[in-house]
Amino acid sequence: MLTQKNIRCRITILAVLVIAPMLLCQLKADPIQGYIITKDNLRLTGSIGRIENFREQNRVLYINDFGSKYSLRPELIKGFAFVVDNKEILYESRTAEDLWLFLRVLSRGEGMTLFADPVDGVQSFEKKEISFDQANDHAYRFYLQVRRRIPFKVKRIGFRKQLKPFFQRRAPEIAEKLGEPGYRYRDLQQIVDAYNEIYQKTRLMM
Repeated sequence: MLTQKNIRCRITILAVLVIAPMLLCQLKADPIQGYIITKDNLRLTGSIGRIENFREQNRVLYINDFGSKYSLRPELIKGFAFVVDNKEILYESRTAEDLWLFLRVLSRGEGMTLFADPVDGVQSFEKKEISFDQANDHAYRFYLQVRRRIPFKVKRIGFRKQLKPFFQRRAPEIAEKLGEPGYRYRDLQQIVDAYNEIYQKTRLMM
């Protein structure tokens, strides 16, 4: 015959067996720390669960500090950011090719800003064990913004001919090297960084 003490003990064990897996599941499913930027330039802290990038169906899963979940399209916010290995990764809402996109900021300067549009798919941060290298994968389509103009897609084939006019006037040495080792499509971030350094030094001269 079960005593009241035995019944309580069994209930406690049962509760532990039920709750423990739930807690382990929550630990594994914790999204990554981050924030969104509202249209009013407010930063709302919380977490980023995943980025869904399907060209005409861009969304980010934002979870606020109270646990409420929101699936946000780029036209609803100015952007979002998350932190991996103490480094911030920033995405901004931009229009390009008549589409609203979440574009990742790779290099920002007064002369040029380089964005990246990750290859179609879902980037999930529901596991904490993500490294900066994984979050920093450069399998991208690149977009370039010159001054404050609308960003345009940089073509992989023929990028030298496409970009040369933008470098020719202020940084002819970079323009001539486009396409050479160290100045190829995959080196666009370093190219833009070098241009912005020249732009900063010469902006009052031209």
